[in-house]
Amino acid sequence: AGHEHRLALRQRNGLLLVFVDLDGLKKINDELGHAQGDAAIRDFAGVLRAAMRASDVVARLGGDEFAALAYDAGERDIATLEARVESAIQAFNEQTKRPYRLAASVGDRGAVEPRGAQVRAAEVDADHDRATSIFARM
Repeated sequence: AGHEHRLALRQRNGLLLVFVDLDGLKKINDELGHAQGDAAIRDFAGVLRAAMRASDVVARLGGDEFAALAYDAGERDIATLEARVESAIQAFNEQTKRPYRLAASVGDRGAVEPRGAQVRAAEVDADHDRATSIFARM
């Protein structure tokens, strides 16, 4: 992801960093057991990966928290990305037989826009710092 960041700056393309939470993981763990919770995490990772483009980077930050880094994207693409994630989750829930249903929340996001390469984020907190550090090492 560090390479994508440098490339985006050099080519004056945008980057979009979005945080996505798997909703209901605690309930799945409590009611169905941790094996099903682990399966839900794996399923969600696959669904999120499928919703993103091949050039995008998806990472699990821990627990129910994931982050996606989209190259050549910006704030203008947030609604499209959210719709793709929602559609992929809906398709998964309709097509697979699991004792749980996947649900997600798209949370904070930040964009590096081509003009001036300024970072704009909805909110800066420890998760952003941790994700930035994770992506910088990739």
